[in-house]
Amino acid sequence: MAVYGRIKTAAGGSLVITSAADVATTLLANKHIGALVPMTKPKNPVYVRRTRHLSRFDFDQYYPDGERISEQELLRVLGFMHEHLASGIDVLVHCSLGKSRSAYLVIWYLMQRQDMSFAEALQTVRKQWPAVSLHISYESMLRPMATTRSRSRLLYA
Repeated sequence: MAVYGRIKTAAGGSLVITSAADVATTLLANKHIGALVPMTKPKNPVYVRRTRHLSRFDFDQYYPDGERISEQELLRVLGFMHEHLASGIDVLVHCSLGKSRSAYLVIWYLMQRQDMSFAEALQTVRKQWPAVSLHISYESMLRPMATTRSRSRLLYA
């Protein structure tokens, strides 16, 4: 079974999703990863050593699974991810298990930057990373965003 999922973006680079335990294996298999978005605080010294060459997004705080991430943080990480992806640099996103927080962030990116509905984004991620198991609170945060975006597309089309 694969230890990571790769989602090609319209921006140019790919979003790579995995668990904290599989970061080293994922980096060895993906030479184009140049940026890192850890959704958990790194504790393993080997992890820190293997990722020090990557451009890294640091959250103001680390969020437990299911906790709402501030809009300011989401916009900051969206800019970081998009800047790298638009330059053709793959971005590695991970949380502890690679199932919920990292999936939430990748799905949110696809909805915001690739104009996907929640269902389309979830399907896209699950196709490449079947381990996805969104926390119910993340799903309840993402669904209304899709409705709002659909309405704004209709209003401004």
